[in-house]
This record gives sequence, C-alpha cells and structure tokens, in this order.
Amino acid sequence: MVSLARSIEEQRPCGIEYLVTNVYDLGVIGSFDLVVSSFLLHYAPDRENLLEMCRIIHANLKPGGRLISINDHPDSPCDSVSGFEKYGETKLIAPAAEDGAKLTVTFIIPDEDGKEQRVSFDCNYFSRETLRWGLEAAGFRDVRFHDPEVSPAGQEAFGRDYWQLFLDHPLHVYIEGHS
Repeated sequence: MVSLARSIEEQRPCGIEYLVTNVYDLGVIGSFDLVVSSFLLHYAPDRENLLEMCRIIHANLKPGGRLISINDHPDSPCDSVSGFEKYGETKLIAPAAEDGAKLTVTFIIPDEDGKEQRVSFDCNYFSRETLRWGLEAAGFRDVRFHDPEVSPAGQEAFGRDYWQLFLDHPLHVYIEGHS
C-alpha cells in the first residue's frame, strides 16, 4: 500500500512523505496539527506499550493538535453475535476479555467471481477505560469516543434493517483527543 501511495505521490505530488517503521522507533518526526491513527492502538501487547504509543503520537502533535484514531470497538465483543459477514468483517474475542486479550479480526473480500477471500490477523483487546487512561496519561485532553453512523445514502441503499446489527454492536470506534 505504501508503494502504491508513493507512486501516486510521484505522479501527483502533494508533498506527502510515507514512512514505514515500527511506531516505537518513530520518535518525533514533526509537529503536526492532526495525526490520524488507523488500527494502531490495538497492536500494543499490553498497557505499558499502549501508553508508549500514545506518548509518541502526542509528541508529534502541536499544542492544540488533534488525534483521530479508529480502533476495534471496546464495548462490542462479537463472540456471541453473528451476522457481521454481510459487512465484510468478523471479530472473535474471548468472553469477558481482559486488556491484552488476543482478538482475531477477519476481513471478507469478494473477488470478481463473487468468491470470498478471507484475510485474518490478530491484535489485542483494550477496554474503553484503558484506552482513555493511555491517552490521558500521555497528555491528551478532552478524549472522546464516537460510534460509527450510517449515512443517509447507505440507509437508502440497503435499508435501516440491514444496518441494525452494525448500529447495535459497532465493530469500530473513533477516538478523538487533543494535545
């Protein structure tokens, strides 16, 4: 994906530099107004590493800067809920999960012939309280969690009933914080 992004940058320059590195090795690379973190925090193996990730993100924000992060939803363990395949994803988590519990996420990708390809990976579960703790201990303020919503166009295309499971048990959460 980074190679593709770099080739697009060469064709239509936007001044974007793409880095591939372990987050723990990133250090301070700049002072940004906005940091977007997509499915990063759930790769911390434990609370201490989660805190370190949050500190590194915070260190790369200007005062008053903003973090937007998407992560697996901490309040929707889907081990006892089925039917998410229609949204292209499943998530298996141990009942009564504790921080650091292994989480298996599977993306369901249809190919051109209508056959499914499944891509699975493991990450780690963290409670809402632990995510908030890590961000606030790193210096973030006004930490907020936002559930996903379905656009009017999405509701019109598929109907409200189609989305009800997704709305009742969202797979993802958006986290916002300010430096």
